[in-house]
Amino acid sequence: MQFMFYFYFPKVGTYKHFPTNVSIDRVVVAKAPFNVIKVQKSQTQVNEDDFDDILATGSIPNVLNFMRTKNILSPKVRFELLNVYWLCKDPTFFKEGLQILEERNIYD
Repeated sequence: MQFMFYFYFPKVGTYKHFPTNVSIDRVVVAKAPFNVIKVQKSQTQVNEDDFDDILATGSIPNVLNFMRTKNILSPKVRFELLNVYWLCKDPTFFKEGLQILEERNIYD
């Protein structure tokens, strides 16, 4: 089982992150390793194989290229159409995105 947490950082810096703990009847049975999180003003690297990274950049050409070139039906890719609905307000994205999905026989 995997849980994902999101954090808000008010400013750039390095922060100590207390590890997540799992307990049963108030006894810790597992915990994640301690780590340090480096917060930057903008993303410095984009993993072209990770849809969350592509989407975080907000670059419509990159999102369209991802949709065109990756196996977006694979669970490993973690692509979900509802994550790009907000981009459909852009006429170019809407038109090209629909064309890509149609060419790949993907319908929602």
